[in-house]
Amino acid sequence: VGELPRYAIVKRKLDLAGGIDPRSAVERVASRFDNSARIDRQDGVRADLEDEGTWVHVRASNTEPILRLIAEAPTRDAATGILDLAESAIG
Repeated sequence: VGELPRYAIVKRKLDLAGGIDPRSAVERVASRFDNSARIDRQDGVRADLEDEGTWVHVRASNTEPILRLIAEAPTRDAATGILDLAESAIG
């Protein structure tokens, strides 16, 4: 196990009560990463970045009025930075 790479996962919730439209928020995130990542829209948007093992996933919750934002990267700081970029795209 010690030989396997380590990754950090960071999660956030963004309240939709402020009038954020979840569909347009997801599209803004996709647009933000469109030139630097492989985009998958199967469940919200997932952007797999060029850095190996670094990705961000944004989707609307099925049970709460929130967006769920999740990022994985080699370090916690890198995952937090990716979430910051995704959240800034939402506005």
